[in-house]
Amino acid sequence: MVQLKLPQHPPKVLVFSDFDGTITTQDTGTLLIDHCMGYENRRALDVQILDGTLSFRSAVAEMWNSVDLNWEEALRLLKDVKIDLGFEEFHHFCNIQRIPLVVLSSGLSPLVKMFLQGYAENNDLMEILANDVIISRTGDTSKWEIVYRDESSHGHDKSLAIKAAKEQYTSNPPLIVFAGDGVSDISAAREADIVFAKKGKDLEKWCIRESVDYIPWEDFRTILHVVKAKISA
Repeated sequence: MVQLKLPQHPPKVLVFSDFDGTITTQDTGTLLIDHCMGYENRRALDVQILDGTLSFRSAVAEMWNSVDLNWEEALRLLKDVKIDLGFEEFHHFCNIQRIPLVVLSSGLSPLVKMFLQGYAENNDLMEILANDVIISRTGDTSKWEIVYRDESSHGHDKSLAIKAAKEQYTSNPPLIVFAGDGVSDISAAREADIVFAKKGKDLEKWCIRESVDYIPWEDFRTILHVVKAKISA
């Protein structure tokens, strides 16, 4: 059972967001995996997830098993990863309006927390739920073993956090907003009232294929505009 640190009284809006490729402009995981496994091999696993021939959990485990970098090498590869240009303003708005912001990531908790340290420190309603990792070293080779949050086929079923919020606020449910970009976001998108799917990415392709209503977006300024309108309505 997912336990969220949500306020006792229901907010008008509750925001859930993916991290990699959503809050960040690049996916930290795929940068490391592509460096070790190669883009074509990683993309082939993504396609198998989308067409249902391989579970997300199995595919991601295979991806991370290919990573043989030490921590310092990994950080050097990620040194140019940026936070979405509209996220700072969106984060500030959520903080001022007392809107909970829950980050749901199938990436690695140490990386997510490192990138969001300054934001989480300044927002008591911001929460991070991500997978973890164990990095072991044998000689000159490192091994990254992903530690999943749950036993689902996703490894981290993001829909569980949204369902927990709905159960907490059954009498006066808030508007559930979810922003994402990839295949790991599909389960959460099924549960949200408003889905923001990044233009041209796998979540948008899934929404189109499954006839799921969504709002296409390129940066958090679009999300901010819509959430502001919902708050004012």
